[in-house]
Amino acid sequence: MRLAKKQIRALEGILSHLERAEKYIKSDDVAGIATKTEYPNGASYIIKNIECSGVHFVDVMNKNTGSDIVGLYTARRLLADFIEHEVQT
Repeated sequence: MRLAKKQIRALEGILSHLERAEKYIKSDDVAGIATKTEYPNGASYIIKNIECSGVHFVDVMNKNTGSDIVGLYTARRLLADFIEHEVQT
């Protein structure tokens, strides 16, 4: 079953959000992702200075690793491929 133009536009809107999030995370303003040391399953934070780990007691991970971050990149790529395929058929 082929998607309607309205459905494709909705997916393109979602893709736009994913692209914006990926661009932000990959920007030079973001040094890494941090989680509170005493709350490893709690909120994560985008940080601009890795040196903050000693002050705020957070564990810092590289912004291009980890299943949550890689999942963002993968979701963006898969959705873009899906939309391209739907538009071509």
